[in-house]
Amino acid sequence: MNIVVCMKQTPDTEAKISVQADGKDVEKDKFKYVISTYDELAVEEGIKLKEKFGGTVVLVTVGSDKTHESLRSALAMGADSAIQVWIHVLKIQIVLLLQKFYQTELKL
Repeated sequence: MNIVVCMKQTPDTEAKISVQADGKDVEKDKFKYVISTYDELAVEEGIKLKEKFGGTVVLVTVGSDKTHESLRSALAMGADSAIQVWIHVLKIQIVLLLQKFYQTELKL
């Protein structure tokens, strides 16, 4: 069984948030990012299914260099591989890339 887990990263809920000097936004560069809580649960469930039925767990995420830490964490949990789609592509391109991936790698 091949399992695909789409995951994203979110700011750590324990991170200190500070407002920019102009007061218009928060300082996002200072956030520590972690796997979304719900996505972390999905990774765990995917790994349980893999252990029960065999197969692989593939992580898919869209983002910048900051997603690497989240991907490494999920791989350390037991996922087999990870695919990162760079944030610089258009949304339709992301959909087409994922569609091609599903068709060729997972035979869906």
